Amino acid sequence: MATLPRWIGETPPTASLTSAQQSRSRPQPTARASQRPSPRGQQYSIRANETVALDRQRPTRPPTGNVIVPAGWASWRSILVTVKRLPRFATPLHVRNNFYRYGNIIYIDVDDDRRGQRMARFRFEPPPKDITPFCGFRDVNIDGRKYGVRIDYTAVINDGNFTTPLGNACPPFEVINPARVRFGVLIEPTKFLALREVTSLAAENPVKLVVDFRKRKFMLDFPLRLAPTSVKAYRVDIKFDAIKDVHQVRWDRGFAIVITTLDSPPVWEKRRDVHNTFLKDRMTWNENDMWQRTTHIGNYPQELRTKPLSTDGDESQVIDLGRWTTYSIEFDRRSASTWTGIEAHLRDWNIKTQSDSSLTMEIQADRKKADVWAMLDDNISSRAGSLNEELALVEAAGIHTSLRFDVRYQLEVCISHGIINEYSIGTDFIEKLIELTNNPKRMDGQDPDRARLVLEYAADQGKRIWRPMDLFSNEAAMKYFPSTMIIPEYCALMRKVIVTPTKVYFKTPTVETTNRVIRQFKHVRDNFIRLQFTDEVLEGRINGCEGDRFNNIFQRAIRVVSEGIRMGSWHWKFLAFGNSQIRENGAFFFCEPEVSEHGVVTRDEIRKWMGSFDHIESIPKYAARVGQCFSTTRLVPGILVPTIVKIPDIEHHGYCFTDGVGKISPLLAEMIARDWDLEEVPPAFQFRMGGCKGVLVTWPDIKATEVHIRKSQEKFEAVFNGLEVIKCAQFSCATLNRQTITILSCLGVPDHVFEDMMAAQVSSYNEAMSNKELAVKLLEQCVDENQTTLAIAKMLSNGFMGTHDPFVQTCLQLWRSWSIKSLKEKARLTVGQGAFVLGCVDETGTLQGHSKSIEGQAEIDINKLPQIFITVPKAWEAHDPRHYRVITGLCIVGRNPSLHPGDIRVVNAVDVPALHHLRPGVVAFPKVGDRDIPSMCSGGDLDGDDFFVIWDQNLIPPEWGHPPMNYEAATPAQDRSGEKTKEEVMAYFLVLYMKLNNLPLIAHAHLAQADFEVEGAKHPKCLNLAKLHSTAVDFVKTGIPANWTRSLEPRRWPHFMEKSPKNSYKSMKALGKIYDMVKHEKCELKGDYDHPFDNRILSKFNLSKDLLKKARQLKTQYDIAMRRIMGQLEIGSEFEVWTTFVLSRPRVGTAYKLQEKVGRESAALKQTFRELCVQAVGGSREYDVLAPFVAAMYRVTWEELRIALLEARQPHIVGPDRMIKLRKITPQSMPLISFPWLFDTVLGNIAGGGDPTQRLHVYPNKMKSAKPLRGEAVTILEDQPEDLKMGITRTDDGQAIHRGEILHLFHHEKDDDNAVVVEGGRGSDVPEQTSTPVSENEDSIGVWELDPRLTGRSTSGDEDQGMGEASGSVQNISTPEVKATTLPPPDDVEELISFYTPSPKKQVVKTEEGGASEDDANTLVEEYLDMGPGDQAMMVADLEEKPEIVAPLLATELAPLSQDPSEVVLPLSEGDDPELGSDFEPEGGYEEVVIEKEMSGLEKLAKILGEECVAISPDDQAMIVPGPDEKPEIVSPLLAVPSLEPAEVEVPLSEGDDGSDFEPEGGYEEVVIEAEVSALERLAKVLGE
Repeated sequence: MATLPRWIGETPPTASLTSAQQSRSRPQPTARASQRPSPRGQQYSIRANETVALDRQRPTRPPTGNVIVPAGWASWRSILVTVKRLPRFATPLHVRNNFYRYGNIIYIDVDDDRRGQRMARFRFEPPPKDITPFCGFRDVNIDGRKYGVRIDYTAVINDGNFTTPLGNACPPFEVINPARVRFGVLIEPTKFLALREVTSLAAENPVKLVVDFRKRKFMLDFPLRLAPTSVKAYRVDIKFDAIKDVHQVRWDRGFAIVITTLDSPPVWEKRRDVHNTFLKDRMTWNENDMWQRTTHIGNYPQELRTKPLSTDGDESQVIDLGRWTTYSIEFDRRSASTWTGIEAHLRDWNIKTQSDSSLTMEIQADRKKADVWAMLDDNISSRAGSLNEELALVEAAGIHTSLRFDVRYQLEVCISHGIINEYSIGTDFIEKLIELTNNPKRMDGQDPDRARLVLEYAADQGKRIWRPMDLFSNEAAMKYFPSTMIIPEYCALMRKVIVTPTKVYFKTPTVETTNRVIRQFKHVRDNFIRLQFTDEVLEGRINGCEGDRFNNIFQRAIRVVSEGIRMGSWHWKFLAFGNSQIRENGAFFFCEPEVSEHGVVTRDEIRKWMGSFDHIESIPKYAARVGQCFSTTRLVPGILVPTIVKIPDIEHHGYCFTDGVGKISPLLAEMIARDWDLEEVPPAFQFRMGGCKGVLVTWPDIKATEVHIRKSQEKFEAVFNGLEVIKCAQFSCATLNRQTITILSCLGVPDHVFEDMMAAQVSSYNEAMSNKELAVKLLEQCVDENQTTLAIAKMLSNGFMGTHDPFVQTCLQLWRSWSIKSLKEKARLTVGQGAFVLGCVDETGTLQGHSKSIEGQAEIDINKLPQIFITVPKAWEAHDPRHYRVITGLCIVGRNPSLHPGDIRVVNAVDVPALHHLRPGVVAFPKVGDRDIPSMCSGGDLDGDDFFVIWDQNLIPPEWGHPPMNYEAATPAQDRSGEKTKEEVMAYFLVLYMKLNNLPLIAHAHLAQADFEVEGAKHPKCLNLAKLHSTAVDFVKTGIPANWTRSLEPRRWPHFMEKSPKNSYKSMKALGKIYDMVKHEKCELKGDYDHPFDNRILSKFNLSKDLLKKARQLKTQYDIAMRRIMGQLEIGSEFEVWTTFVLSRPRVGTAYKLQEKVGRESAALKQTFRELCVQAVGGSREYDVLAPFVAAMYRVTWEELRIALLEARQPHIVGPDRMIKLRKITPQSMPLISFPWLFDTVLGNIAGGGDPTQRLHVYPNKMKSAKPLRGEAVTILEDQPEDLKMGITRTDDGQAIHRGEILHLFHHEKDDDNAVVVEGGRGSDVPEQTSTPVSENEDSIGVWELDPRLTGRSTSGDEDQGMGEASGSVQNISTPEVKATTLPPPDDVEELISFYTPSPKKQVVKTEEGGASEDDANTLVEEYLDMGPGDQAMMVADLEEKPEIVAPLLATELAPLSQDPSEVVLPLSEGDDPELGSDFEPEGGYEEVVIEKEMSGLEKLAKILGEECVAISPDDQAMIVPGPDEKPEIVSPLLAVPSLEPAEVEVPLSEGDDGSDFEPEGGYEEVVIEAEVSALERLAKVLGE
């Protein structure tokens, strides 16, 4: 393998700016002094948190004599030194060379002041011992010449306090020097395997832990002695949100904390060559520049550069931080006290230290690989057949084994993702995998793919498996069967690997749309793999950068593209990359099989089959042409090769007017529409055909199966010439963004136009949530590119909004959130009078072209403007998609991104009858004129570019003829690689692109500069940045990067870009104004699970058990496939996949093509399962046959959701403190409900039989359960009609079975992976002191501390193992300060369901107007005044007319919490009068309680209780009392002031009291209440209970 190419270390050919970057001076820092200094040094008094500026008169000669050190100098944190009158060419390195000898410089900034004179600021930390060099005037030496400068300094006493998220003050950072740090892994929940220990090496090389509260991260510095004279310093950055657990333990040597991270953190190495950290043209420097990213801890051996990368790591690594993600940090007595203060501050970031005496440590003296890698040593001399064939063998020694490829691959998936730790795998586990695979005809009927499926189950669950052998006794794992066995013809299972700086992640295969290479070589499809380079998982993409701080990351990438990826005997090497893959830092790799049924398949053979590329000398251009073969396409079936007719391009004045566009016959267009299952024939298609690419437009005069191709579309010659389609043209609504608004503003569109649009759209989105007619109108007008809005509009029209269907309601809410989020982050204003379409050419020559004579003219006749032709649907006017209308009049046309004022063109839309066959989805441009319109729009062409066309007259700028930018692409760089092959240099180019891709930096700089400058985008700086942006866009094709330097980066940013506040200013332009209008709008996704399903569908058919079981089976497979897509695309919910309205930004790549990509994957998923459902009913698509099955799909989804809601609303054991809590109901944790909506049209037809406006008796998603579920016990929906009752059973290990399918309820919550070890899914052998870390991701609802008197046995119970839902499952939840409790036995835990079933004395009836009704006041015989927020309490007037707060008499399970009491509607029990409401009388009834009129509300509650208080909730929300049968019951709060600190709760006073008496008529004995007793405990004492 070659070393790093010279491109990485040297400056490649670049495109330079035409004028130098002008720098702006920044305001000087202000300072105050308690005493004005004299010309000579003297002592000063300084108050805390103040700074002192020493400004001296210029002496006639340098100061002499002693300078008095100011008081408190040693206690200052740092000093800021200012040097003025430097020469113009001075740099930060010059400053450093003159002053570094005086102390530790941490920051240098060189700039020009307001008078244009160069100055510098730099900071010493701590302050230097000698103050003399920083007083007055002195000489500095720059490049051998002396210059007189003026020097001042400012004292920084401290950096001030920082405010935590909870509003508490804390220092910006804290520093500790631990005694030692150990790196290792958790191999059991309570066992830490220490693999390496480090300690300080003298004072200059200490172990240091910095907790930076501002940056919200830990920085762990440690030294390593790699040779007697070689010491290297390393740093690990651990962000707060990357911390999984913090345990406090006591090892043999003392106190320690054990930190476990969610994934591998970034690793840095300190540089020794200080001078090389100062970059040319960069005017700032800080001490962080001394640290460079590293991928290897230890001496990096040269031979490692020629070895492929693998999961098992490199043995030369001293510390493998990619896999050792648990750190034991040990403190001495002094540092331990510092940590105590840090620990208190960290609680405000929800990072809590758990004291854990059960955690033990095992120290491995000599670091060695895990045994599993020796067992899987695949040194096989030969392999027979494809990789899917049987490869299992056992060598004579019986130690080394080789797993079948698919099993080994899936095992690597589990190991690389931390599902199974490599140190936990034993011989028995490997032998069991072999046993499940080595006999293709299993006598027991077991699937021969079961070994792979078990591992896929583990990976899909995503939770840590502590004991791998438990997988084989887990019923869910052994019955797991995903749907990937049946996939569409145009899709394939693709494997993927992600390479980070410290780790390799293999991904479970997912279904993806294929390309021509995968289709051609489908017999060796398993040999292909998609590879992607990213930063560490929690860091995101690898960004382009200047300098060499990240060169080690790129060096690792060079190693991968040169030597490949290894997994045992399988070795993948670089093949090629597509145009979209390189933008995501990815490529295709291929493993060459030694023997194949179809002959030898090598990488060279594949490239040879792709086509002839010998004529291409430029490597970037060569890579782009090869990449055409890897475009995601669908082959048009039914025709092998179309009839190709070559036609000429149309060129004028050196411009090509038909660049990339051809023609296709109506017959072929109809075939494509039929294959894509489209209702109408699209007007155009983006395509690939052999070496041709671009767009084909349907023209009526093209015959039979003809395709007309132009020379501009022919890129190379290929063997395969089948017609492949990338996408079909379709109409979608136009939108503005920050770039287009910036350009339109500088062209004269007033700000109020955008403000009015923003106000109207925000208001419409909010109103549409409750107004069906408005919602339908907006959805039909604002059509997205996947046309999902039309589908949602149809759902609303079918009445699903009126019945509050959970899926439809959530999709509607998601559409609103996605739209608001786009408004906030991108200024994505929807333009109703606009369209987003493909570009094509007017083949008739009717349209008038552009004339250069109008450029720069102040007034232009509309008849001289260039013309376009466009049609749009009238769906929202005539409700008939077959009706279209032709747009006429003034329009603007452009494409994204638009950065130059000439990128948006004013045109005249006209009606041309000869073009009426061009239906919505395209815009026709003229083929005559001085210059083609597409090239003026950000350098576009017609080979698949999307254009926006807007005819809203408010957005037509007054300036019509701004000169366009000349977008002539640079000449592509030629190959200068010498002896390297084109393929090798192409692989290097991928790494070069990763390093030098500055497109995002340039776009951000342009946006900020255009907002800052008065001229906006017309300012020379912005025009130069626009040219750089064009160069950066073409970099992937030319190989010439844009010359980006830090001098181009703005010093200040507009506030709407949400940069650091200290470097931001408030923008008063259009973008700043509209951002302020929407910045406080919420854009989150909340599942609407409490709303009922639609009774029109549930009661339509009499469904058989067999039909329901078949639907249940398909739903299980659908859910698996959906979750895999969510994981593959890193999307948080099924609703985002189904609608393509994704709220999160992609971790790698840009969001520009995200919706298109998600739409492609979502469409493939939907089509796959539609076909499976059709097959399930015998292949018929007739409504009478399909509709009952769709109704069964809807019903089983409803049943699963009801079961999940019951589970969610029952208390369960959580965390090391064994607390009882409720689960958090979120889209991430709840069952998937999109399955029946594969047939949204059929559901609408089923529901259409009823009147959507009629008030229906709908089935609420609430269930009663008074008995625990065990074995064959059945939960009955007691409040439902007989024909809608259902049952579930449970396995012995507590997992719910619904219609024969195991439900994986709440397995996808982001709770703790450290599940307690079980055998077979039960917790019978769990040690009593086992500690389960607390998760940060669940609400603390209904948390109870249990009195030991309520439990009869020792602490043991069923707990969640990540492999099945136990009945009393452990769910890890973040809680307020809680106390240790005793765990009840399993039976008692399940009886706690009765805790949650309230035992009320009187119904609290909610009304639509006022929250609680008068009945509540009547019950209390008090005047009702107000309802507390969240319905937690109500306010009444007591006897002396003073307001008093009383808690509600019902727990909140049957009356859901609501911020608006009027929204709470209580469901009715059978036989209840709808007008009177429900009584909720418990089965056993209740005793009558006589309440005297004179009693206060709290006294009434005390009388109602009449029981002993045995337990309270830690947040004072409720108390537990024994019921009539000594069964615990919950009673809601007796006080209205919840507090995390009970001692802060004060009991309200009655008039005349010096303390609260709450005295009943008969009086009571004196009660002594301690200050630390909680409020409810005080009340219990006062009441004598």
